Amino acid sequence: MTEQYDKPVPRKRGWVSVIWWILTGVFILWAIQAGSQHNIVLAAGFLTAAILVAPTVQKMLLSLPGLRMPGWAVPITAIGIAVVAIAVSPPSEVATAPASSPSPASRQAAVKTPADTLSGRVSIARDWIDILIRDDLNTKEGHRDDYETPTLRNELTQAEDWGTLAFEGLRAQRASQEVPELRSLMTRAATYQRREFPRYRLGYAKQAYGKIWQNDIKVQARGERNSTLRLTGLVFAANRNIGEMHREIEDEARRLRFKRIEYATFDTGEYQYFDLEVPADEEVGVWVGNEFMSASAPGPDEEATMLVRPMAGR
Repeated sequence: MTEQYDKPVPRKRGWVSVIWWILTGVFILWAIQAGSQHNIVLAAGFLTAAILVAPTVQKMLLSLPGLRMPGWAVPITAIGIAVVAIAVSPPSEVATAPASSPSPASRQAAVKTPADTLSGRVSIARDWIDILIRDDLNTKEGHRDDYETPTLRNELTQAEDWGTLAFEGLRAQRASQEVPELRSLMTRAATYQRREFPRYRLGYAKQAYGKIWQNDIKVQARGERNSTLRLTGLVFAANRNIGEMHREIEDEARRLRFKRIEYATFDTGEYQYFDLEVPADEEVGVWVGNEFMSASAPGPDEEATMLVRPMAGR
């Protein structure tokens, strides 16, 4: 009896399927990218092409009864759909293969906000001062004297920031750069500071008194515009105690622009005092160590910091 063997069926080369799967993945990526650009037509075209070019879908379509077509018809149709989708889409919205993303630095350089320019920062600061001035006029309490220590420090830092920005603007003007809102910023900052510094000093005195009253020391801000800081207590009968207290509070008192510090043993009678050289409340500027640099009325020292120096090697 003669044995019969099934005739071997040649297998399709596997690399063809690999190519179709790769192309399927590419079409899917392009469809996602087109969708992120809100290009619905292009995304739908690439997604349809991805479905048709997938080997499993090709096999299913070719096995349908009554449907006779060569094996290459389905993938060619898929590619044709993708080409048509590209053709009918605006050039700027045609998705391409994912390329290397731009660096964060290049993206930041491409998109600038007002805060990225000197003129923009000056305008933002000026508008913020306008808000501070306007809101205060709308308060029922009127003048506030309840500045607590953290708030007071923030306010002084804010004044320093305005001074720094003013110097930056003046330096730019010395270099022939236009800073249109600089004068407006300095005028508003001066108005705000003139109103607030007496309140800062009164708030500081209240906070200080709340801390050292247990040592039988009374703290007051008095005189014109609360410009004198007065400490009263029996401990100030000794010059050593006066010296220690003065060294402790002098720097902060200067930054609050107190013009004088008085040390008294009793509420009435003799007292010792120290006059402080401080800028006017409305002067805009910055403290550099123990020296105040005025942007409102620049002197020789301030002008020296704003000189336009040539770059090295030129």
